[in-house]
Amino acid sequence: MRYIKLLIIFFFSLLIIGCKEEEKIFIQFFDEEELIQTFEIEPNSSLNLPNFTKEGYIFSGWVDRDDNEYSDESIFTKDLDLYAKLEPRSYVVTFVDLNNQTISQQTVMHGMSASSITAPALTGHTFKAWDQDFSVIKSDLTVKPIYEVITYNIIFLDADGNQFDLQVVEHGQNAVMPEGIPQKLGFIFIGWDHNFINITSNLTVYPVFTEDANGIIYELIDDYYQVIGYDGEEDNIIIPSTYNGVRVLKIGKNAFYENILIKNLTISEGITIIGERAFYGCFNLETVNLPRSIVEIQKEAFFQCSKLTKIDISAEIIGEAAFESCTSLIEVKLSDNLKTISAFAFYNCSQLPSIYIPDSVTSIGRYVFTWCKKLQKVYTSFDNLDNLKALLKVADSIYTPYVVEAIS
Repeated sequence: MRYIKLLIIFFFSLLIIGCKEEEKIFIQFFDEEELIQTFEIEPNSSLNLPNFTKEGYIFSGWVDRDDNEYSDESIFTKDLDLYAKLEPRSYVVTFVDLNNQTISQQTVMHGMSASSITAPALTGHTFKAWDQDFSVIKSDLTVKPIYEVITYNIIFLDADGNQFDLQVVEHGQNAVMPEGIPQKLGFIFIGWDHNFINITSNLTVYPVFTEDANGIIYELIDDYYQVIGYDGEEDNIIIPSTYNGVRVLKIGKNAFYENILIKNLTISEGITIIGERAFYGCFNLETVNLPRSIVEIQKEAFFQCSKLTKIDISAEIIGEAAFESCTSLIEVKLSDNLKTISAFAFYNCSQLPSIYIPDSVTSIGRYVFTWCKKLQKVYTSFDNLDNLKALLKVADSIYTPYVVEAIS
């Protein structure tokens, strides 16, 4: 009997010890197979689950090996291993142009590299690099191209073919007039053989000379000359851009007034103004070559040049009656520089059949085409049609049968 009692006491003790060992359970938290933290809690209780961060990943909670999710409200009844549920982070890499317009977008995983793309071409520039490193992406990124402007060598030569000046010019920019004037014995320098604005390639520029323009009379005003008269006997006249190494900028008032000798006229690049009545009444003048440098043709400059048939005008201003009564004029070309056509400018150009007026013109004076009896068409662009009609309506030219039309 005593033996039985001892045996009962022994088993009861084991039961008590076993119950004490089950009073706590262990909850372990892992990142993959790496233990992060261990909690010891009472069975059938909950636990404030720890937060977890890992570079390049989004943490969305804790799961067991069977992918069952657990939260702060979960009741734990036994030992348990929980694993961090992680999603790899991804980022957007955006390639843009200089105007911040999107060229390409790429979704890139954390720590990975975006793929380089071909930068858009930019006229006059070469692509140098991207402004951001995208070899290891750890956030959203905007990448913009860096360009380097192309430069060109502009070489000016003298009369003997030697280098007179060298300029390095960026794409689309202008070279400047070299200091000094190339010399050639017995000749006058009248300019350069190339226009050196809006440079888009390497360029060699040669000087252009003409024989001394005997008969042309000059007047020095400050740092430039103007032509004030002519007492020569030639009928073919070239007015140079320099005289005695100084610029010629203007043909003065009445300079060739009623000169019935001259037939052909060339005005060199660099001259900017044709003064009042400069060629008034030059009845035998047949051809006129104007440079693009002309800014203003003043009042009655070519009045009654009755044999003049064609004219190409790059000026900004055509003065009052500048070509009045040029009765043989059949072709007039106006450039996009032109802003003002003054009153009577082409009055009684009786043979002129048509004319194109550029969009740049903002002012047209009264009676500008009056008595242009053969003028059938006045053209302009489609965008400028209504504006030109309004300007010509105010101009009120009479005895002229023209209509205003748009052309491409």
